Amino acid sequence: DTQFVYAGEHRVVYEDFYGQWKHLVDRYREHITFLGLIRNPQKMADFYAMCDVFALPSRTDCFPSVQIEAMLCGTPVVATNIPGAREVVRVTGMGKLVTPRDERALAQGLIEVLRDPTPYIKTKEEIRSIFNTERTLDQYEALLQSLVDEK
Repeated sequence: DTQFVYAGEHRVVYEDFYGQWKHLVDRYREHITFLGLIRNPQKMADFYAMCDVFALPSRTDCFPSVQIEAMLCGTPVVATNIPGAREVVRVTGMGKLVTPRDERALAQGLIEVLRDPTPYIKTKEEIRSIFNTERTLDQYEALLQSLVDEK
């Protein structure tokens, strides 16, 4: 039995996805829950942790922080193969990339991760080492220094 839980605003004015898919939402209402926008950080962490998989079907997003938040809570991600999301999945190995705007690819990716989540799960220590702020800052500093040295 599958349950889809949606956190965030689902009636965004500039994207009428809800309006486009309302007929399916109505049809499968017993399998879909809309939580709305979650502002409390602990409740958001609880949401991510309770998910078996986190879907990020973005069409554009320069750096989707929700993807990292889900990963930090130990939840594997199925994300569209767009620049920001792509890098996070490649670096962490905590997810699967699917073709943007392809509902079948998204569904297949979700099914694959749900059937065998093991390759996409990391320990908290592994996750923290990947998203280590000091290491990231050191890498940025080294990159900037190399650019200065090239001049």
